Amino acid sequence: MIQIDFELSAAWSTVETRILIAADEAALRYDVLLGDLVFVVNEVDFSTRWGWIPLLDLAYCLKRIADNLVTGESCGYFEFTESEAWLQFKRQRDGVEVAASYAAGTARVDFNEICDALTASSRAFVSKLRLQYPQLLQNDAFCKMAAVIDSPPTVKERVDSLPN
Repeated sequence: MIQIDFELSAAWSTVETRILIAADEAALRYDVLLGDLVFVVNEVDFSTRWGWIPLLDLAYCLKRIADNLVTGESCGYFEFTESEAWLQFKRQRDGVEVAASYAAGTARVDFNEICDALTASSRAFVSKLRLQYPQLLQNDAFCKMAAVIDSPPTVKERVDSLPN
């Protein structure tokens, strides 16, 4: 069982339109749309309850990790901004081991299940942002990041059997 959700902090409920329209890629990736990651894999909780995670950057990076695993990479790694905390996704045959520096334990999950969950949750978050903040559609940097999240991996078929 995998649960992934991105929860915006309450402070973003009243963000000014001009801030989102004017934000460049660096601001979108590190300064705005902050909140928490809800991430549970087979009862191991990798959630962040810090309130300051740049969620668009996280969604972008989790989608890229899923793409890289699908196209043959053996490991994906995300380091949280301004923190030494990290998430790791390590391919092991038909599974992926998930670990985090800030959580006790690791979880092993089906390869396709985790890649699909990372992709689907990232896309759902971007869709939510489009609805909640339509002014983001006027921001070229957001549109470029959203296009990456919405795109398929760069190869046409999955690599379903890799050696250890």
